[in-house]
Formats: sequence, C-alpha cells, structure tokens
Amino acid sequence: MQKLPVLSKKYASPLQLELYSSRLLFIALVFSHLLAIVALYFVALPLIALLALAMFALFSAVRAIVLHALRKSANAVVKLVWDDNDCWYIVRRSGIKQQVQLQRDSFVSPWLTVLRFKVPGQWLSQAVILLGDNSHIDSHRRLRVRLKTTAQTLFD
Repeated sequence: MQKLPVLSKKYASPLQLELYSSRLLFIALVFSHLLAIVALYFVALPLIALLALAMFALFSAVRAIVLHALRKSANAVVKLVWDDNDCWYIVRRSGIKQQVQLQRDSFVSPWLTVLRFKVPGQWLSQAVILLGDNSHIDSHRRLRVRLKTTAQTLFD
C-alpha cells in the first residue's frame, strides 16, 4: 500500500497571506480596458451607444484598478487567512474581517491565482486576484501547494 504525502507542519494551517498592490495586474487591466475601448471604433453602433460603452469601460477600469491592482478601496481585500478548520477569512482595507466560503470555480496556476469567495449576505461573489508580485512569494507558493493538495477534500 502506497502512503500519500503529508504536508509538513511548516506548510500546515493557519495560512495567512498579506496582499499588496500589483504592477503586473495594473498593466494588464489598463491594457485590456484600452483594447476594449479601441475595439469600439470598429463597432457599427450609434455614437451615443459607443460613448456609453466607452464610459462603462472607463468606469470598469477605474473600479478594477482601485479594487484589485492598487488595493486602495475600503472594500479591497488586503489579507487572506485559511485556518486549521479549513475556514477562510478575508480582511478588507477598512479593517472588516469576514468569514467566507471558497467557491469551486477558483483558478490556480503558477503565474495566476483567482480565488472566488461567497460572502454571507452578498449576492455577488468576491474575487481575489493573486499574481507573483502582490504577495510574499513563499506564502503565495504555500497557498498554491495547499490548494492543489487539498482540492479533492476541500469541496466534498
């Protein structure tokens, strides 16, 4: 009988991840929103509709940059905690700590991690975007390893 690997005590719970602003995410958000606005040039719509779509794209860019890339909004997540009981907590810039539930459609890869959380009392889920430059590299790696090794039991 083959024995399954066990995470060492160093990589066990609780896992805390401090989140910082991300230059890479800032660049990606600016580029993608500018590309969306440029694409409007090729769309055959009335001018008022094009202006409305351009304003929506600008609003989306500002909101995403402030919330996810710069983490300056009061609602921005600045800390993640995964405790011993597999409970998740997010801490917002405003100081509010909330218990949340990790959703199945979260995405984990070496260069990009998108964690989606269900926040009690909120209709929409809360996304946390992690790149290599917006958290401590060792904590980020530990999070990815732990998510991959516990993925089967996490959603049962």
